[in-house]
Amino acid sequence: MIFITHIVSPKSKQNRDEYARRCRSFASIYSDPKAKLATAEEIIAAMDKDGVDISVVLNYGWSTQPLCAEVNDYILESVGALSQVPGRFLQCRPVEDESALKEVERCIKNGAKGIGELRLDDHLRKKHSLAMLKTNYRYYYSA
Repeated sequence: MIFITHIVSPKSKQNRDEYARRCRSFASIYSDPKAKLATAEEIIAAMDKDGVDISVVLNYGWSTQPLCAEVNDYILESVGALSQVPGRFLQCRPVEDESALKEVERCIKNGAKGIGELRLDDHLRKKHSLAMLKTNYRYYYSA
């Protein structure tokens, strides 16, 4: 069985309200304390308990590049060496121009396999964003 899920850092889970204030899209889904958030450790425990063989993990579609990088770091560090989590998808904000491409390159070099999740409603507000994604498509997936 394969499982696809978002992972958040323990810091963002413990400080949900702070992160909701910093990111409106996160707030729209996770400001309710009943909305479940999972860390890498919790995902691995759930996989073991439920007999899940492989997980593909995604960062959340954060509204700022620093938030993207913070959770990218956590994902790469927490599941980087685990064979049962071969799919690690980073997050960047294509509207950030060069900083987004640098973040993609950094994460790919450290084991990420691609980008997930892009919040097109938020991330592609500027005209150049879609053109940048198309022009630099080679950066957005690594087999």
